[in-house]
Amino acid sequence: MGRAHRAVARDDWPVRTAEAAWAIRRERYAGWLENGSGTLLLATDADKLVRL
Repeated sequence: MGRAHRAVARDDWPVRTAEAAWAIRRERYAGWLENGSGTLLLATDADKLVRL
């Protein structure tokens, strides 16, 4: 998504780096899990975690 935003905004508007955007999202996701308002779904196959 950041790439698309950078392509549109060019140098006219600031766009976060992918790393900075992930840090913000990760903090939000962790908060949802901590306060109980989020749900974590995991895919398994024969009791092994499926990595996507």
